[in-house]
Amino acid sequence: MACCNTNNNNNNNNVQPTNGSYIYQTVVKIDQLQKEATMQSLCEGCDATLMAQIYNTKPVSFILCSGELFTATTPDTAATTTSVFRIEDVRQDSVVLRLIDTTTTPDEPTCTNYTVIFCLNCACGLQCFQPICCEKCTGACNNAAAA
Repeated sequence: MACCNTNNNNNNNNVQPTNGSYIYQTVVKIDQLQKEATMQSLCEGCDATLMAQIYNTKPVSFILCSGELFTATTPDTAATTTSVFRIEDVRQDSVVLRLIDTTTTPDEPTCTNYTVIFCLNCACGLQCFQPICCEKCTGACNNAAAA
């Protein structure tokens, strides 16, 4: 599926990878920072940092070329869809996103156990929100409770 094909005279639905785009680079950077924060919070040995990570997630929303927010279905939540996600992994020109439920309490969004794969070629905008702690692994956010 081509998301941003602006050439109406061409039936070719191939879209070039966005590896050089600013959105792609930002997504990769957020992914790396979140992985470092998660690894850091799980380390308990002598080589662990002295600074505890309170947040391990930078929630994001993707704006499609149509101007609408990308949404995904959120099973087992009060809302039927969400447009807020945690970047889990970047794979070529796509990204694995964990769905975030913002209906529980607006000040404390909750990461779900559901993911969706999003093609970054479909993104024409990226909105970032305040960091949160997303319970990805057992004990990953224990430092936040103690802080």
